[in-house]
Amino acid sequence: MTKPYRVMVKVEKVRLEYIFSPLVPIRHIEELVGRLAACGSENEADGIVRDFRKTVHIG
Repeated sequence: MTKPYRVMVKVEKVRLEYIFSPLVPIRHIEELVGRLAACGSENEADGIVRDFRKTVHIG
């Protein structure tokens, strides 16, 4: 059994942590990390993750 992905991001001096299923392809997680690295606020990061969670099963 594999462990879930833990994605940690530091935005505005706040550390955010998101957990994702190990069934998500690694390339999708890598793309998400790239998008999160460029965000400038906690709300923006939450929005990116929310959109990712809605569409990760597509494709």
